[in-house]
Amino acid sequence: MVKTRLVLVGTEGEINLGMIARLAENFDVDELYLVNPQADIEAAKEYAVHAFHRLDDARIVDTLEESLENTSVSICTTAVKAESGDLLRVTTPLSQLPPLLEKISGRIAIVSGRESVGLTRDELSKCDLRATIETSDRYRTMNLACSVAVTLYTIYNTLKRVDVSKPSIRTGNQKRRLALNYASRIAENIFRDEQRRTNTILLFKKILTPGFLEDPEASLLLTFLSRIHSRLKRG
Repeated sequence: MVKTRLVLVGTEGEINLGMIARLAENFDVDELYLVNPQADIEAAKEYAVHAFHRLDDARIVDTLEESLENTSVSICTTAVKAESGDLLRVTTPLSQLPPLLEKISGRIAIVSGRESVGLTRDELSKCDLRATIETSDRYRTMNLACSVAVTLYTIYNTLKRVDVSKPSIRTGNQKRRLALNYASRIAENIFRDEQRRTNTILLFKKILTPGFLEDPEASLLLTFLSRIHSRLKRG
């Protein structure tokens, strides 16, 4: 069974926080994590209306890493378009996520940033997938609560359609961590340029996101990477 964890990073303003707490109730979010919130939680309860208990139950943490513990995949939203060669800004349109979401089991983290500046580059790099809500080029950014509403609506309706009796296709977390570790070490050996190393790690992080590969494919990739790493160590 898939569970959803909504992660709000540095949320600014009681209105946004309260409205998002209400959205968490609207769309059956299982867990709400607040990373270093910059809003008065008690004041935000007024805007959460009958979902004020969501703020009482929210887990408050200091770092994004803490909020992503024990999750299968993390998806963050950003309005910034990709720049040439910047893989960190390569995003997946939100409308294209459903086929992937249908293959995931475990816990999905949905990460949203600040109303003012969104997520930092470092925070973006910690997420498995970066999604963009398709909006007009004349005005790409949305209000935080509105963005969260669209994202939760998409994920909620996708998961409702999933046949729970159908086996999930996913990459095991341990297998995924090993493959990423090998990919990171190989990139450090091959590339002197830090940007190329970073882009390589981001690429493998995306490839190894649960749902992208079937388990036999993930096993083959893990074996391939481990053997390359062993050859490089032997020189």
